Amino acid sequence: MDRLLLLTSCGTSILTNQIDNETRTWLNGLSNDTRLTEQDQRRLDRFTKERKERFLSAEPQMQRRMSAEMNAIHAILEQFSPKQVQHILLHTDTVTGRATNDILRENLEQMGHQVQLLTAPGLRTDDNDNFRAALSDLVRDLEENWQGWRKEGWQFIFNLTGGFKSVSAYLQSYGMLRADKCVYLFEGSTNLMQIPRLPARLETPEDMQDYLEVFRRLEAGYRVTVNAQTAKIPDSLLIRIAEEVALSPWGELIWLKGRKKLLSQELLPPLSGKISFANRQDAQKAFADLSENNRFEVNKALDALGHYLDMGRKNLPKSHKLKKLSGKPKPPATHEIYASTSEGAKRIFGRLTEGGFIIDAIGDHL
Repeated sequence: MDRLLLLTSCGTSILTNQIDNETRTWLNGLSNDTRLTEQDQRRLDRFTKERKERFLSAEPQMQRRMSAEMNAIHAILEQFSPKQVQHILLHTDTVTGRATNDILRENLEQMGHQVQLLTAPGLRTDDNDNFRAALSDLVRDLEENWQGWRKEGWQFIFNLTGGFKSVSAYLQSYGMLRADKCVYLFEGSTNLMQIPRLPARLETPEDMQDYLEVFRRLEAGYRVTVNAQTAKIPDSLLIRIAEEVALSPWGELIWLKGRKKLLSQELLPPLSGKISFANRQDAQKAFADLSENNRFEVNKALDALGHYLDMGRKNLPKSHKLKKLSGKPKPPATHEIYASTSEGAKRIFGRLTEGGFIIDAIGDHL
């Protein structure tokens, strides 16, 4: 193997292995914390410093006993002997997650390897909504770089030996679609268990068009409850969490692959009843004259605006910010929404009222 891109799901074994029960109980109590009390932070800093010094000075065999992640990494390197390796260390958005990965990163860099740390805001197991959104963000981050990695000749292995079970379960589903293989190393074993990639082609299913509003709502951030419409969508595309649905790892991939085509065919009806058109026919004509990419961005901006109005959010995403116009450059519009910022940047002009937003025009930025 020439070039190995190794994604490792990381837990806190490097902190919790070979310690007394009182310290382990204390560390487990911090597992979902993003901030600590001053007392706990001082204690964690001292403990982490001692642990780091001990780990970095240890022989490889001792490191393997101290860290499930490093045990598997060594086994993978021994089995596949890559000429070049780059690591992605996936950790939780917590103080212990960051502390663990700081030690692993420094150790791998001392071995001469390139290391990238990866997480997402909310990636912890105490809040289902944040956890689900964080996993979705992770898939998107990885997908944005996927084609580039492939073109550069990297082979991708998911090391799922360590980490939280809920994160690893999701990554296994994703890895079976995208990675060359997923691997595990069970405690006490030296033989890697390998799960190859599924022989699946990623094509936009025809029925995604029929239920486009559901996928648009999930993309925009709406909470979608189980209903008669979601019941008709293939189980492979959605997962059910209590009484709500979310995109499955497969559904996320299908959506990311097909959304540009699906959201650029026509000016779609607003998701929110608080959005209206001063003249829909004129808006449709202006939309039809746009490039495919700008049509895609206009529909995305309107979906984001709908969520903003319906949910009472303070701000729209930075890519689709709402801005008050100075003077009256585009009467009767009082505001503009950023649709796209490149390829002849486009804006949506309209009036922000107490009842919602009235769209007056779609056109070039001022």
